[in-house]
Amino acid sequence: MMDSITIRTSIRPGLKRFLLIRGTLLALIGVALLIYSGVFISVETLTNWGAAIVLVSFLLMAWGLVPYKRITKMEENPNKLVITEDEHLHYHRHGKDILTFPLKAIKDVKFIGEKSLYGIALELEPDWKEKVPDPALSVVMQMFLYSMKKRHQFDRFFPYFSERGAEEVKELVHLDADNRR
Repeated sequence: MMDSITIRTSIRPGLKRFLLIRGTLLALIGVALLIYSGVFISVETLTNWGAAIVLVSFLLMAWGLVPYKRITKMEENPNKLVITEDEHLHYHRHGKDILTFPLKAIKDVKFIGEKSLYGIALELEPDWKEKVPDPALSVVMQMFLYSMKKRHQFDRFFPYFSERGAEEVKELVHLDADNRR
């Protein structure tokens, strides 16, 4: 038997810097669009297009800054993978248990690291693939994962966990598999 082991998300400084720079640029484009339209576009044109211009400007600002806010919030309250004594893996996001399944469902564990998306990828045993649901991820994250699944062949992905965390999970899964034999 083992004690409960917790692995937390780890945000790379490079990712945070990338999101801040990209977010600032998109927000500046949104602000510039608002200022330009307010100064140079005629009142008649603004009557017809003003609401759309304001909407696009605010969407650009939000599209730029919301991912940075999510990452900084995750730094304050990290997501967790908890491996318990009863040989189950629990995925916690924002303090809530999102997903739980037994370690015996895991066939392989690998770390996938790309520029702005990295984390722990799990390959599940064939009879568990349908039984273990995907963790509820955002639409944007699902789009990234769709293309990554084609390149890396995995069944479930837990974003923003470190390579060291992936090695810990892999070690514990293999220890569990050895104990079951």
